[in-house]
Amino acid sequence: MKGIETIKNAVKQIYRWFMILTTLGLFIIVAYNVIRRYVFNNSIAWADELSRFMFIWVNLLGMISVFQNNELIGLDLFSNIIIKRIKHGKKVLFAIETIVISVILGVLAFYSIEFLRTMGHVSATLGLPMKLVYSVLPFSMIAMLVGNIIKFTTIIRESRNK
Repeated sequence: MKGIETIKNAVKQIYRWFMILTTLGLFIIVAYNVIRRYVFNNSIAWADELSRFMFIWVNLLGMISVFQNNELIGLDLFSNIIIKRIKHGKKVLFAIETIVISVILGVLAFYSIEFLRTMGHVSATLGLPMKLVYSVLPFSMIAMLVGNIIKFTTIIRESRNK
């Protein structure tokens, strides 16, 4: 298990640095283009397109982190009612949530892959294949699905060991 934890921590660090550098790059490109536009009255065409693509990547990859850290917005009113009225309400609610989320993520992953298959055009300014830009969509859905399944199996294993 120690080897798996080492790999897991290394992947987290790579992911963390990728997010930091991408966000920093996005900030620098947008700031540079704003300065050029308003100070020198001359903007860079590719900067808008690249910043848009980087924004897509930062948001969808950021969702993975939010999802894994359980920082999603929740509706506590409904869950509190279930937890209070059912004997093992918290476990039942967790199981239902995990199954529903897994199904939704699976459907989103499937259709985002299908969406990529039909895509054949390139971006207007940079000439990047749009498959490259939107490949983050199935990647993030699959990463969240795998994380959700791992979280579910870990909690089931821990509850059996108690």
